[in-house]
Amino acid sequence: MGKKLFLLMALLLSATFQTARGYAQDASIEVLTDVWAPYINPQSEPMGRAAKVLDTIAAYAQVNINWRYVPYRDAALLLEKQKAHLSYPYFYTQKRAEKHYYSKPIFYLTSRLYFNRHFVSSKLANNNLESLKIAKVAGYSYGEKIDNIVTDAQQYETEEDALIALLNNEVQILPMTEGVMNNLLDTRYDEQKQLIIPVDNVKDESSLHIIASKTPEGKALIEKFDQAITMRLNGEDAQLQPTQNLQQKVDLATLVTSEGFPAILGEFTNKNGSIDYYTIPIGTKVIVLQWSSKILNPSHSDRIYKNMMETSNVVILNGPHVGKELRVKNMHIQLEP
Repeated sequence: MGKKLFLLMALLLSATFQTARGYAQDASIEVLTDVWAPYINPQSEPMGRAAKVLDTIAAYAQVNINWRYVPYRDAALLLEKQKAHLSYPYFYTQKRAEKHYYSKPIFYLTSRLYFNRHFVSSKLANNNLESLKIAKVAGYSYGEKIDNIVTDAQQYETEEDALIALLNNEVQILPMTEGVMNNLLDTRYDEQKQLIIPVDNVKDESSLHIIASKTPEGKALIEKFDQAITMRLNGEDAQLQPTQNLQQKVDLATLVTSEGFPAILGEFTNKNGSIDYYTIPIGTKVIVLQWSSKILNPSHSDRIYKNMMETSNVVILNGPHVGKELRVKNMHIQLEP
């Protein structure tokens, strides 16, 4: 009887040890990622929105994530060469699905095509897109709809590099996820954010996923996370919205009054062809989109009254008319140093 009890206890201890050993093996999982603020923040900053979502899913899977930062195109290649098992986050593409396992959707984001209205008119961007030079980030997908538009785009290393190219007019169209573009403009290029606007009728709402190497280990990990995603959603919808130097300087200006003109008026031609006049507060910040011909070209006379009365096109950066494109008399435009 004592021998049987001893064997039973030994078997129980062995099973417990094997379970603990298996859990220890699964307790930490390395996930390749890279900075994609505000969804994946730098390692020194608080966790981004997408990272928080996956960290929560990992809790349901009873694993801990070790984040390792490498460029996304390298992460996908490392998975393809079976040098790593998981990377996150990625939009779905048929081409990538041939080389990697995809998890269930984790959440959804909207990507747009953006242009710089300092150099490109809304009419041109919205009606003649194919004539413009397009940028993209190497190794990125923006959802299959936009990917089909940017197949021959000029490639940049990072999203900020591509945005700088757009601000410098090296390219005229740039695809980017809405949240990422807003974050870049708000945190790095606040004075120019009124210049960057989306093309009207082109956007892609696509799901983000974990991808895995096409190995037994990769497949098992995706299945593990898929179970956790299902458990977390519990039938609910996953849709959640959420090193170049800048060379091109915009003409940033302050609007001021002029002798004999104590009020500043902005002109706008409405759909009926008549002119609407906006009263603009003194000290309003603007970016000059297009200087008038009498400013750009030399005059044959030293009488400058007509030059100062001519209007230049500006975009309003603050105040009650922020974002509007108006024509303002040159005498009101005072360039910032």
